[in-house]
Amino acid sequence: MANGQFQTADIVGNLRQGQQFAVNLDQQQALAKRQAELAPLKLQSTRLGVQQQQNVISDRTDKQKNQSLFSTALRVDSASDADIIPILEASIARVQGLGGDAKESMAALELAKGGDFDTVRRGAKNLIDIGVRQGDIKPKGGTQSAEGKSFNQLIADFSDADKVKAKRRRAGLDARAVGSAVQTISESGQVVNIANVEKALTEAKEIGKLTAQQKLKPVVEAAVISAVGQAKAEVAKLGEERSSVKTLAIYNNSMSNLTKALDNTITGPFIGLTPALTANAQIADGAIAMMLPLMKDVFRGAGEGTFTEGDQKILTDMIPTRSDGAEARRTKIMFIDELIRARLTTAPVAEAQPSGLSEAEQAELQQLRAEFGGQ
Repeated sequence: MANGQFQTADIVGNLRQGQQFAVNLDQQQALAKRQAELAPLKLQSTRLGVQQQQNVISDRTDKQKNQSLFSTALRVDSASDADIIPILEASIARVQGLGGDAKESMAALELAKGGDFDTVRRGAKNLIDIGVRQGDIKPKGGTQSAEGKSFNQLIADFSDADKVKAKRRRAGLDARAVGSAVQTISESGQVVNIANVEKALTEAKEIGKLTAQQKLKPVVEAAVISAVGQAKAEVAKLGEERSSVKTLAIYNNSMSNLTKALDNTITGPFIGLTPALTANAQIADGAIAMMLPLMKDVFRGAGEGTFTEGDQKILTDMIPTRSDGAEARRTKIMFIDELIRARLTTAPVAEAQPSGLSEAEQAELQQLRAEFGGQ
C-alpha cells in the first residue's frame, strides 16, 4: 500500500515474464545439447583438415624426392668418375633434408667409393629409363615413349597424391600391392624371360632323368637276363621230373634274384619288387620284360594240367605294358603272382641265389637309384 492506496499486482505481466524465462532456458539447454553433439564432428573435421594438409605436404615431399632421384640419375649418367661421389653425397643430403630415405643413393655411394663406377652408371641409366617410361623424364629426342604415354593415360584421372604413389611404385621405390603371379609377371614384361627359364629348367630335369634312365637300363637288363637265364637252366635240369613244387621253387628263386638285383631287399618275391615297380618306370620295364619268358618256363616246368590253356592266356594277357600306370602295373603283377602261386600250391620261399651282378654293378645300381629319386 502507498499513500493509503493498495498496489495491484501485474499477474499477467509476471506470467509472461515467467514463460519467456522458461523459453530462454529451453533454448539455452537445446543449444548446449546441440553444441555437445557437434563437438566430436568439429574435432573430426579439424583433424581431417590437419590430415589433408599433412597429406598434401607428404605428397609434395614425395614428388620432390622423385624429382631429386631422377635429377641425380641424369647428373651421374653424364658425370666423370671424379664428380660422381660429390653428386651422390649432395643427393643424400637433399633427400634426408626432405625427411626421406636415401638408401638408393647411399648404396650407389658405397659402390662409387669402392671404384665400381660402371655399376653406378648402369643403375642411373635404369632409373632414367623408368623416368622416361612414366613421363617424368623426357627422352633425348624430346618425344615421350609410347610406354610413358600409356602410363600417363592410365593415371590421368588419378589424384595428384595417387599419381605420385603410382610413379614411386613403378620406379620400385615403394612396395606395390601384391596381385597374382600371372598378373605380376605380365605387367613386369618378363613373360618371355620367365618362359625361357621355365623351359630351360624343364629340359634340364628331363635330360637328367633320361640320363639316369639310360645309365640304369643296362644294369636292369643284366638283372633280367640273369634271372631268366637261371630259371631256364633250372627248368632244363628237371628233365622228366616236372612238378609244381619244384617249379614253384624255380619261380621263387627267379623273382627273388630279380628283386635283390633291382630293389636290394628280399622280403618275398613280389613284396620287395613292388615298391620299385610303382616308383621307377625303368625298373618296371625290366620286370615286364622278364614276365613272359619266365612264365613260359614256369608253364613248361609244371606238371601236365597245372596250367590250362585258359590260365596261360589270362596270365599272358595280364602282363603289364609300358602304357600302364604305376598302380595298374602293381595290380597286374600282384594278380599274376597270386594265380601262379595258387596253381603251383604253397611252398616256402627258396633262398635267393646270386643275382648275376658283380659288387661293382650292385654299387652302381644303388648310386643310380639314389640319383633317380631314392628308389
